[in-house]
Amino acid sequence: MSLVRVWSACVPARRALPGPRKFEIWFLWLKHFPRDAIEPIFVSGGTEGAGSRDLLVMAVARRVLYTGGIGSGSVAKLMHNCASFTLDLVMAECWTVAVKAGVASETIVEAFKEAALGHMMSLKVRLPATYLRGNFEPRFSLKLARKDLGLALELARATDVPLRLGALCEQEMSEAMARGWANRDASIFLTLQEERAGVHVRLPET
Repeated sequence: MSLVRVWSACVPARRALPGPRKFEIWFLWLKHFPRDAIEPIFVSGGTEGAGSRDLLVMAVARRVLYTGGIGSGSVAKLMHNCASFTLDLVMAECWTVAVKAGVASETIVEAFKEAALGHMMSLKVRLPATYLRGNFEPRFSLKLARKDLGLALELARATDVPLRLGALCEQEMSEAMARGWANRDASIFLTLQEERAGVHVRLPET
């Protein structure tokens, strides 16, 4: 999977706004997939709803996301791919532990596909209701999440499989526990990254 910038162009503005407006379109490119799997999903530059640009985009796209000023599409593309590749690695870590512990490869992969992870419940439901709203009333507490992660790491050690990303996550959860957040929602440990970055990631109220 790759997000490829295929246009960085200037188009004439409408009469009310003289002069050209630069914009970028980033395509989601899935090599060897059908043509309809290629979509420009990140569009930046100009203004949201800019007529000349949108006519061009909608001619080839089913889904369009306007990301903001010029260059913001590139930022969205890079961070999207970073998260995607990192998720690949953490799944590989977990799958190798499961297989070495005796679970068939096809079974553990199917388990991931059919459970919450495969249905993107964290991205679509859990985090928008908790971390992304700054709401840490417990749905699944940090202490229970830390317990489950600890058991997973014990299994990894017993099967002699390294879980490097899992161990990093445990460190973050342990630091959050040390702050007295054990009974808050598990997602509260993500705020440690916000502290390091000096920003908050929050969705607007709807």
